[in-house]
Amino acid sequence: MAGIRTQARHALTALAIALASESSAAAAQDGVFVAPTVETVRLVDRPAALLRERAPWDDVFAALQEATRVLEDGLAAGGLSAAGAPLVAFEGGDDLMVGFVLHLPLARAPEPEEADAALAAAPRLVFGATPSGYAMRTVHAGAYAEIGDAYEALTAHLDQEGLVVEDVYYEELLALAADAEAPGSRIAILVVPE
Repeated sequence: MAGIRTQARHALTALAIALASESSAAAAQDGVFVAPTVETVRLVDRPAALLRERAPWDDVFAALQEATRVLEDGLAAGGLSAAGAPLVAFEGGDDLMVGFVLHLPLARAPEPEEADAALAAAPRLVFGATPSGYAMRTVHAGAYAEIGDAYEALTAHLDQEGLVVEDVYYEELLALAADAEAPGSRIAILVVPE
């Protein structure tokens, strides 16, 4: 799991320091830059259940799974369910820990009695909205432990284009395998240009 920590820390650091130029080499193949598929998308705010967490880099995958379970259990207690893929906002970190907010989109804002029941089951849950605005998106398919490669390629692409992004970055968890090392995960990585 040390690989996840190193890759994730590198990804966050590279994005947070406005695209360090040494990342460009990581996305080169035979001396020629290979750009990831990057598209511009518009994020529309939707009602969501949110949970703020902080976890060691080595335990991010397990922390995401646990945060998702906590939110889903709280929503179920309120008679609600997610209406879309979980969206994670990574907000910062240091050498040991990373902070994130997990958003579970909802089809509609909860009624007061639904919210009360959900909060009784999951007291740290809050209701809010998913992020909105324009973002640049690429998709990683494979083991979550290998997502750092996608961040390096995206960082190199942004660097080559001369684009600077905000310090927060997002992962839309389209599919998560049973563990970080298993193939089968699909994660959309989103960054917001300044």
